[in-house]
Amino acid sequence: PALGSHTSAYTYLAEELVSAGYVVIGINHQYESEYVVDPVGRYIPSNLRFHDSLKEIPIPDQLTAEEYRAAKAARQDLLAADVGFVLNELKKLNPSIFDNQLDFSRLGAWGHSIGGAAVTEAARSEQSIKAVANLDGTPTTASLASGIAVPFMYLEDLADYRRHPGYKLQFDRRDAFCARSGQPAYRVLFAGIDHASFYDYNYQFAKDSPNELVEKKTLDKFVLYLEHFFDRHILTENISIEASLTDSMEIYVYPKP
Repeated sequence: PALGSHTSAYTYLAEELVSAGYVVIGINHQYESEYVVDPVGRYIPSNLRFHDSLKEIPIPDQLTAEEYRAAKAARQDLLAADVGFVLNELKKLNPSIFDNQLDFSRLGAWGHSIGGAAVTEAARSEQSIKAVANLDGTPTTASLASGIAVPFMYLEDLADYRRHPGYKLQFDRRDAFCARSGQPAYRVLFAGIDHASFYDYNYQFAKDSPNELVEKKTLDKFVLYLEHFFDRHILTENISIEASLTDSMEIYVYPKP
């Protein structure tokens, strides 16, 4: 999940992937997620003071952008370690709880925002992760510098990067990351959405209203590309994701011709 969010905010995406035959496992991170309930039933709310404190430091007067990203990376590394811990625990439980039905040779990871950064970083240390989908999250400085050794997909909002210097900087940074990886990579940018569109709150709260169908169509676009990506690179199905540029969507494929 994104920072301060919860896996329940992605129920629609998870259930659609399950209906396509995948096992989907969500990870809520103690203090980083909206809440967790520990093994003895204690409710532990989020504590985002560290992240909030970074926002209060003027950039670049007291903290450079690189220093900010380095400080955030220390927490993103912890989230990545959580992913590795969960994978190890699942491997232990696979014979007894899942009757060995979990196939760790066909394992993908996806996350939103800081969760996208976490799974990207986790794939650098967890060799069992074979493909990563990042929902609008900026990888750590280390990941940006070295790329990633598995197929990768970005799902993003189509901001006006051609005329906005800040968006252009982000666009170029992500473009360089995908090009540097040396593995098949994709960027799918959707017009008319924003960073919060990957939550399913709007859809859940729009039940029986005129907006319900609109919100469902947005989530279905995300599901379509998540399925295409994982079907191609986890199940090795012959599915093509082609580059294209339209007013409603831009798709970039790497390595570029």
